[in-house]
Amino acid sequence: MKLTIMLATALALGSASGAAFAASDKANANAPGQDRVCLVTFSKAGTSANADVTSAKILPRKAAEAQASDTMKIYEYGTQGERTQAACDCLNNASTRATCDQPVRPAG
Repeated sequence: MKLTIMLATALALGSASGAAFAASDKANANAPGQDRVCLVTFSKAGTSANADVTSAKILPRKAAEAQASDTMKIYEYGTQGERTQAACDCLNNASTRATCDQPVRPAG
């Protein structure tokens, strides 16, 4: 009886840790080392003026590339994630757009 209980407990723990491993195996967009960019949406295609920005958001590069359209641009702000986040937040706020950092380059 003792052996059955110990075996059942071991199997239950093994299943739980397997499920936890499977969940942790998925890509985490906020994990360190993710290539993050700022996806900027403009009011009209072909513009890149801060005054024409309607929204901006931080995304992993692959997600931004998948969502991009003719009214969007992907901006890079170097390798520092904090700078990209700050610049993207600035572009997303109408009252601060005129003072936002310029991207290192459009990314695509």
